[in-house]
Amino acid sequence: MATIRKRGTSYQIRVSCGTDIYGKKIINSITWKPDDKMTQRQIEKELNKIAVQFEEKVKKELLQK
Repeated sequence: MATIRKRGTSYQIRVSCGTDIYGKKIINSITWKPDDKMTQRQIEKELNKIAVQFEEKVKKELLQK
């Protein structure tokens, strides 16, 4: 499950990938900055779409290892 946090004018999207052999969490993250002309509703829709795509990409990469 992707986690979304607002960081100033941008958003951080994080996906947990389990733990390493030492018990430390493995986290992949990206930062997305919306266009200034987007409404709050447009930002939410695009943010959710990007989060789902990023989560699928991370899971796909994990399966290939």
